[in-house]
Amino acid sequence: MKVSVIIPNYNHEKFLKKRIESVLNQTFRDFEVILLDDCSLDSSWDIMLAYENHEKVSVVERNKVNSGSPFSQWKKGISMAKGELIWIAESDDFAEPTLLEKLVNLFDDRVVIAYCKSIWVDENDIQNRPIPYDPTDRWDHSFTNEGMNELKFIMGKLNKIPNASAVLFRKPKYFPDTIIQMKYAGDWYFWIWLLLSGDISYTPEKLNYFRKHTASSRQLKSIYQEISRFDENLKVINFALDKQGIMMDRQQAKNYEWLVSKLHRNLAHNSRLSFTYWNPPIPFIFKSMYYKILIATIFNRLQIELSRQKNNTKFNKI
Repeated sequence: MKVSVIIPNYNHEKFLKKRIESVLNQTFRDFEVILLDDCSLDSSWDIMLAYENHEKVSVVERNKVNSGSPFSQWKKGISMAKGELIWIAESDDFAEPTLLEKLVNLFDDRVVIAYCKSIWVDENDIQNRPIPYDPTDRWDHSFTNEGMNELKFIMGKLNKIPNASAVLFRKPKYFPDTIIQMKYAGDWYFWIWLLLSGDISYTPEKLNYFRKHTASSRQLKSIYQEISRFDENLKVINFALDKQGIMMDRQQAKNYEWLVSKLHRNLAHNSRLSFTYWNPPIPFIFKSMYYKILIATIFNRLQIELSRQKNNTKFNKI
């Protein structure tokens, strides 16, 4: 099966060459490379142009105006792709030479997504822990699962595919335009959308290096952006529930306490003095959950402060 490797880039000059080389050095050789620059302000375009005549590079194209959405670049690249399988190789990540070889081998007639374990790295390639991580040993072993089953028990509750660069997927007949306006959770929506048409396979081999740095979308954002991130995640959750014929209610909402907890934590990091921290614009069904977390946080902080004062009093007596 031919693979189309799409490298969408915006201002990643520091990491771009390593990314491209890690693609060109794959042991699996039946692939094309599509280089897309979203009107970068750094020297990324010059780096891409240096590969224009490489035998594996089929497209080198730059937007005249920034699209404002990484997923519009996904759509553009997929529309250009000649391969049956697609790899969105994000421009700040890199891979082991065997990534394509190992993931292509996971495909059969039913599989639409195959992915591997990733390793977090920082801006200087220093490795952190592997992901996905789970207290169970599910991601320590290979598996193949029916798409709807994976949606019901795993992907409908939490995105367990943390990085697009770790994924190989079957080229879809059309692209879900809903995600083009998304900035934070479009990949999660896309994986769920693919799972509606087939199965998923996974290998625990650490073949992908997922870079976490100050400009990445997972980093802490402004209060407005954190609310937008919450809204996008909730949109994906409702999409997943709808495809299962389930309505969001208080019982279902309990499955997503992680989302409310994450919102509280990120708003607290921004400013505990902001109005939004004390009264976030989120659906009523999640408000009680948020205030429960907020009250518990205040209580814990009071306990810590009282304990500190008590220890200071003992020290002063001594």
